[in-house]
Order: sequence, then C-alpha cells, then structure tokens
Amino acid sequence: MSFDSLSKLAEQSGDRELHEIGSRAAAQLIAIARDVSTRRALYQKSLACLARWFSAPFAAISVQLDSESVDEEHHSGPTDPGFWRPTVAHFLTESLAAGAPRARLLSARGADLTVGLLAAPIHHDRDGKPGAVVLVVPLSSDQLQPRLLELESLAALLSHLDATLSDRRPRGAAASGDGAALSRSATARTPEELAFALTNGLRAKLGCEQVALSLAAYGRVRVLSISGLDDLPRRSPGIRQIVAAMEECLDAAKPLVCQREDALADSGMASGYRLHAAWHAAAAGACVASIPLRADGRIVAIVSIRRRAEEPITLQLVAQTHHALEPYAQALVLLQRARRGLLRHASDAIVDAARGLVAPGRLGRKLLTAAGVALALWVAFGTARHVVTSRCTVVAQRARHMTAPFPVMLKAAHVSAGDAVRQGDLLCEFDAEEATLQREELRAQLVVHEQERTRAMAGNAPVEARLAAANAAVIQSRLRSVERRLEQCRVRAPFDGVVTVGDLRTRIGAVFQQGEPLFELAPSSCWRLEIAVTENAADGLRDGLTGAFIGSARPEETLALRVTRVHPRAEVRDGHNVYLAEAEVAGQPDWIRPGMEGFARVDYGPRRVWWLISHRLIESLQLAGWL
Repeated sequence: MSFDSLSKLAEQSGDRELHEIGSRAAAQLIAIARDVSTRRALYQKSLACLARWFSAPFAAISVQLDSESVDEEHHSGPTDPGFWRPTVAHFLTESLAAGAPRARLLSARGADLTVGLLAAPIHHDRDGKPGAVVLVVPLSSDQLQPRLLELESLAALLSHLDATLSDRRPRGAAASGDGAALSRSATARTPEELAFALTNGLRAKLGCEQVALSLAAYGRVRVLSISGLDDLPRRSPGIRQIVAAMEECLDAAKPLVCQREDALADSGMASGYRLHAAWHAAAAGACVASIPLRADGRIVAIVSIRRRAEEPITLQLVAQTHHALEPYAQALVLLQRARRGLLRHASDAIVDAARGLVAPGRLGRKLLTAAGVALALWVAFGTARHVVTSRCTVVAQRARHMTAPFPVMLKAAHVSAGDAVRQGDLLCEFDAEEATLQREELRAQLVVHEQERTRAMAGNAPVEARLAAANAAVIQSRLRSVERRLEQCRVRAPFDGVVTVGDLRTRIGAVFQQGEPLFELAPSSCWRLEIAVTENAADGLRDGLTGAFIGSARPEETLALRVTRVHPRAEVRDGHNVYLAEAEVAGQPDWIRPGMEGFARVDYGPRRVWWLISHRLIESLQLAGWL
C-alpha cells in the first residue's frame, strides 16, 4: 500500500521516526473507518488524525460528497487560526483546481523557522469531483518532498476507506474484508509481497480465473505476481504471453479487452490488438483484459485479468478493477525504489535525467547538459599542452673574476655590485706609494749606471763599460716590473658589462692577499636562464623544449625561451632536490640584469587531459601505497 511504501523510503534513509509515524497513521485511519458510520465523520476525524501525526498547527479539508460538501478546519497550538486561514484557503482552492499533490515552502522574515504547505488530492470516481486536504507542517526544505509523498499516500488510503465505507454491505463485513486486506498490505516489505496480496484478493473479489500485476518502466514491464502462483518462471510460454499483452497495453496507454464477439459488442469496448488476441486464443477462448494504472500522470503498473468465456469482461468490471488497484500504484513504485541498490539507484537517476532532457522545453538545462557532456568527452579523450612552471634566475653566460695581484692595501673603491661599467673604467685603487718610491730609486740607479758606462768608454776601459751596461740592463728589468706593479694598483674593467659580485667600499684600508677575489664582472648583453625544475617534473625535461620567461621585474612582458642543456645531477636548493636546466632567451632586452629572478613556463608537449588533471593525485597515492 502507498503509506507502507513511504515508510520503506523513510526506513531506507534512516528516518525511523517517519517509518513509525506512517504505519501508525495508516492504522489509525483504518481504525477510524471501522468506527464511523458516515463519510462526513470519516473526514472530520481523519483530518484531526492527519494534523496530529504531521504536528500541523492548522489543517483544512474540502470534499464534495453526493449531496453535501465537507469543509472542515482543524487548529491546535498557541497560534491564531486567523493567521493561517487566508493562506490555507487560497492554497486549498488552487489544489482543488490542480487535482494533483502540491507543496510550498514558507519562511518567516528574520527567523530560521520554515513551514511547508502540503496538499494532496482525495479522488472519488463515483462523485466525479476530487477533494483535497491541506496541512501546515513545520519542516525543512529537504523534508518537503518526503512529507508530501507521505501525505499523498495517506490521502489515497483515505479515498479507498471512503469507497469501502460507501459500500452497501454491513459495516462489520467491510471491516473484516477490505480492512483486513489493508492491514496485510501495510505490513508488506517488498513490492512482490504487496502484489501477491492484491492479486489473490482481487481474484476472489471479482471471481476471475487469474489476475496478474506488473510494474512498468521505460516501455517494459516486470511481472510482480500472478494469482495462484508462488513462483514465476520467466521463460514460461504462458507468462511470456501475459508480459507481451501487458506491454501492448502499455504502448496503447488504455484498457484493452479480448473476448467473444457477442460479449465484446455487449460490453461497448473494441479490441483488435494482436497480442491480446494471441493470449485469448492460448487461453482457450477465455476473456482477457489489461488495464493501466497511473501515478503522477504516468503509467507505472499494468493489471491483467482472465475470466471464463461465459463471464464476459464489462466496462463496470474494468472500472471496478481500476478503482481497486490504482491507489496502490504509487506504493508499488516506492517499494521498488526502496529496495534498489546503489548502482540501480544511480542508473535510474541517470535515465530519469535523460528523459527530462529529451522532453520539450528546458532549453537552458539542455544547453548546460550538452556543455557538460562536451567537457567530459574532452577530459576523457582530448589533449592539452603539458606546461610546467618553475622558478628561474638570470645568470651571466660568461664572467670575469678580478683578484688582488699581490699583497696590498686597498686605497679606494669606485664601483659595487650592480653597477654598469665600460671598458677601461677604474674599478678600485690600491696603495702605490711603496712601488712609486721603488720606481724612483731604480730610475736613479739606472742613471748612475749609464754614466759609469759612458765614463768607462771614454777612459778606454771596455770591461768596466760592459759591466756598467749589464748593471743598467738589470735595473731596467726591475724598473719594468715595478711599473707593471704600479699599473696593477689601478684595477680597470676589461670590457663593457655589469659588476655582479663585489662591494669593497667597507674594506678601504684593508690589506688584500694575493689572489683574494675583488669583483665578478659579466657582459651586460650575454646571459642565460638557470631553471630549477622539481623532481616530479624532471621526467620529460630535455634539450630543445620551448617555453616562455616572465621576469619579476616586468611581469607584463613575456620572452620566448629554449632549453639548451639539462644538468645530469640534482642539486639542493632551499631544502629541495631540483634539476637545473639552462635556457636561452630570444631578444636579450636591455632591462634584464644577471641575478634577476622570474618564472619559466616550459612546454613538455601534448598530454591527455585526464592525465593532466589526475597525475599528481595518482602519483601521491602510488607513493603512499609504497610507503
């Protein structure tokens, strides 16, 4: 039954309280139907019962009976009924016109309280006009749909109880007959169990030879129960004929009957459907019929009946069968959904979503779905460029190291790191006073030896003349050495470039030892990039890869680069292992100086999009699994 299916749904979601309330509310409605003698009393007491079970501060019901109309209200709690009456009355009028379940969520301004207006129709095939019941229920947005389904099922039960009460049989007989069937249905745990009770009960009530009930979905049917059979062999020819006839009824979307021509003429119904005719012939001329059962405007179940040839199927019998089973259609569907596994639930959700997309309208949703499908296909089968971004530093392609030529004291420093110099510019000066004195002393000694040589040649003393010339040559050699030392005391730039290392301004007066570094000088227009690539991106790094360089000094300017060399060994930089790669940059702009930092984006080539998205996670999981 419908209320039991909602209890199953609540139990599956873990809401035990909703499961207990649904079963107890249904049992209370059945008890009310046993005790009352009029339809008005049934609806009055049922409204109070529903309001109590749903904790509704205000409820209303409107039902048009044969000769009177039932318009009742129920109020409980401290709130003023006049506050709810206009809203509920308007919602009830709309629900009577719609004839379908409706819900609306209301929230108080400036408060967290939310309430829902729940409306469910009450159908009467005999009266022709549907009624409706409306409840004001405190709930949250995620509880709106389950509570609406619960109210819909209880309203369907109320409709069936009304039909049972209107029967001309004694009230005690009704309670022992239909009331007992409803109680058994309330305890059904599976759709097959409920269908078994319905088919066997309907077979005895209508006097049929056979009653079969099936669920319908996506153009196919699944037989749940056939009266008189405990087991359903799916490959049996008889069951196959019943299934074929049910699917024919599902395609036609209307009741189908096949029986003798004279009985068919008397019934006022037409036939001519081949699969029902085949079933009719296989059943030795028995009367057969299939009737669709709807819920929420669509066919969800098919009931097929078979009677003896001498007992034709009439329009009244078809209507009676439809009236007896249609209130249970929604319950069968919900029971089946409650038993679904995760995969089946997911597949049904996908199919329902696909059916909603192919339906007319919803252009925006269709466009979003198409875009999502295209994106998923691109991720699964498309490719994109694998670009790795790494930090890099501008370094000189060649550098000149300036060192102290001999032990000497620094006298002056004219440049520091970062200064641009031209060839011949003075970089620093050393103390040259001692070398200057040595040069003057040697020059004086050279003059003395030259005079001695001249005097010896004038006195015709060749030995003394040659000795004086030799001494003069020695002095001349020592003089050139001192002059060269004096020249080295003034350090000059050997070419145009930039001082990359060296700041001697704080060491003036200090004595430098021979070979101690002074400056590092690099050409200003000849530099390269040194790229530090992490270990997880080193695979695939090779000579010839291209990319782009963005300097921190000018991030708006992008320069093309090409990898020229990859170092074979890893180095430790900032506590991490990195592989160094050298790259050339096209253009060599003037604003770039050695020592500047930036980022290099190296293009490793095309890769699968799914790999680009997931490879880091996959590698982390692999490492974690190894550890």
